[in-house]
Amino acid sequence: MSTDVRRVKTTHGSHIEPPLNDDWTDLEKLQWHLAVTLHDSGKPADLFTIRQDDSRLGRKAYALEWNYGGMSPMTYGSMWTLIDGISMGFEFATKDEP
Repeated sequence: MSTDVRRVKTTHGSHIEPPLNDDWTDLEKLQWHLAVTLHDSGKPADLFTIRQDDSRLGRKAYALEWNYGGMSPMTYGSMWTLIDGISMGFEFATKDEP
């Protein structure tokens, strides 16, 4: 799975290519979600990275990393939610004041 995504405009709106694929691993799905978030916000594709993290929790875990730091271990659901929060943060940061 490549993290190269693009938004395709149609007469009825838009959609992301490639779409999320159920056959991808959980790590690939998280990387796709992050790629869509960064693409839609206009941020560089390499601003954040996600990798699988060896967890002391006894289950799969993931790490979000950036230039000078990171967060881990996080479950799949927690990481997906964190990416949603990053997306909302980018949206609010660029919203014009009323």
